Amino acid sequence: MFAALALTGLLAGCSVAQAHEASTVALFLDRDPSSISPEILAEMRLEIARLFSPAGLNFVWRTMDSRIYGETYPQIVVVRIKGGCRVEGVDLLLAKRWLPGGKPLGSAFVEEGRVLPFAQVDCNRVLLCLRAELFGQEQQMRDRIYGRGLARVLAHELYHILLGTEEHARTGVAKSTHTGQDLACESFTFESEQIEQLRAVGQALLAVAPGEQAAGENAEKRPAGAKAALID
Repeated sequence: MFAALALTGLLAGCSVAQAHEASTVALFLDRDPSSISPEILAEMRLEIARLFSPAGLNFVWRTMDSRIYGETYPQIVVVRIKGGCRVEGVDLLLAKRWLPGGKPLGSAFVEEGRVLPFAQVDCNRVLLCLRAELFGQEQQMRDRIYGRGLARVLAHELYHILLGTEEHARTGVAKSTHTGQDLACESFTFESEQIEQLRAVGQALLAVAPGEQAAGENAEKRPAGAKAALID
């Protein structure tokens, strides 16, 4: 999927106010998507769809400036993507010098014990984690692996947000730490227990009345104190 299609996917349907099917989760990017490689963004969207489709959850991607009054969703998550989010032209041999280790690839925000609908993914740290897997690959495959890895980090944070939990699973996408191999391999998924939990979230969203749905325009600002605690 190339630039025109990627941006069309992000902005489609924003000219007319509408309500979406009850199992839909809207992901609002808080930055201009043109600053992210369109090939990487397309891979992220595909991987998020693959990871959550067994649970019956659907995702639409929007930008904060594409919101329109009256467009509603049963669940909204604001996603902050930090860093360059590109592989082309990056010297992987020098990448380790950019950042100290030990920092999270992504985070969700917690306030007074409540997991907030705000996720953060750090592109530079994900790239650092994937260095070994990207070496020697053609550019197209690099974009695929990188986009896949970013999506899996985001999926981990969405798991915390959608279930409202700070707990981790023992294996799979919801486990507490991910290796470069986890982020790059062809098959890495949620375990069956987490799929069932996420499916229950989808069923709960079916019960949300249209008048009770969250509106896109209400998700712009992070609540005061949201950075008091983070989930990695």
